[in-house]
Amino acid sequence: MAYFNPTSSSYLRLRRAILSRAPELFVFCTMVLSISLTAQQPTAAVAAQAPNATASISGTVFDPHGSVIQGASVSLKNSAGDKLPSVLTGANGEFTFSSLAAEPYRLTVAAPGFGAYNSEAIPLSPGQILTVGNVVLPVTASESVRVSGDPVELAEEQVKIATGQRVLGIIPDFYTSYDWNAPPMRAKQKFKLEMRYMFDPIVFVSVAANAGVEMYNSNWDSFGNGGSGFAKRFGAIYADRTTSRLLATAVLPSIFHEDPRYFYKGTGSVPSRAWYAITSAVIARSDKGKRMPSYSRIFAGFGSAAIASTYYPTAATSAGQIVADGFINIGDHAASNLIREFILKKISTRKGMKQGGQQ
Repeated sequence: MAYFNPTSSSYLRLRRAILSRAPELFVFCTMVLSISLTAQQPTAAVAAQAPNATASISGTVFDPHGSVIQGASVSLKNSAGDKLPSVLTGANGEFTFSSLAAEPYRLTVAAPGFGAYNSEAIPLSPGQILTVGNVVLPVTASESVRVSGDPVELAEEQVKIATGQRVLGIIPDFYTSYDWNAPPMRAKQKFKLEMRYMFDPIVFVSVAANAGVEMYNSNWDSFGNGGSGFAKRFGAIYADRTTSRLLATAVLPSIFHEDPRYFYKGTGSVPSRAWYAITSAVIARSDKGKRMPSYSRIFAGFGSAAIASTYYPTAATSAGQIVADGFINIGDHAASNLIREFILKKISTRKGMKQGGQQ
């Protein structure tokens, strides 16, 4: 009779993958709890506003290159010429005016470095929920020249931007690009970025915690206990993680000309963004900006599982075990993409980063 073995290689690799995402999962659970508690608060204030709630106008603001603009000032004027209180666009470039009376409105949008947008009269019917669509701000004369330069210098700039991104100012978030039109990195920069990640102090702390948990649970008994056992577990986990990441973010992307970063979408419905995040585990962006199968992630997922089976003393080496471990690696990347798409932008510090996303 088949049964679940909590000491199997696949189970331990799955648990290790979960532990490696512990900081992000903690933040996610905290946000879910906060939303749940907020939803349970009394709704008297909302109910009191219900009789006055009539129509609404919403939309999204973009620059001419298709990147969303955060912090743009959006205002409305009613038919009498009275200006309603302005709002600022959110992280995804979105804005909403609610509880509006049924009458025509004119929309004005402005942002530093861009020309103003002024709409024609927008008629609004009672109870209508109107989406004006994409509002594109024109560039001013001083901003009309698109940045260009030496490809190597642009690639080095991407490494600089990436290494300035950290979740809560602590956890590395080097492989998320919030600029949909970011220039590609060359092979040298792909290896350079991964080296920065591999030797980041937080990575060593995470590996040490993982090794401590496995020794406490007596996993991989042949490694022994004490300092020697901890060191062997630390070395095996670090080698496991390093092998997988080097293959997926540097070696294979250089061979297949893939960009190892996740490009934040930020727009569209929640299901469409979730689908994009999940499929990005097996679909990558090429160095030419085209979508292509992610040979790097796929081959790295299964290749690193096969390599790991050679230095774990009790790891199963069957083809079925390696396939199972490979799918765990790919699933871990899909889960990581979901966290990047819906959570990390709100809690990450970013230095020198252009706000963006997909149109």
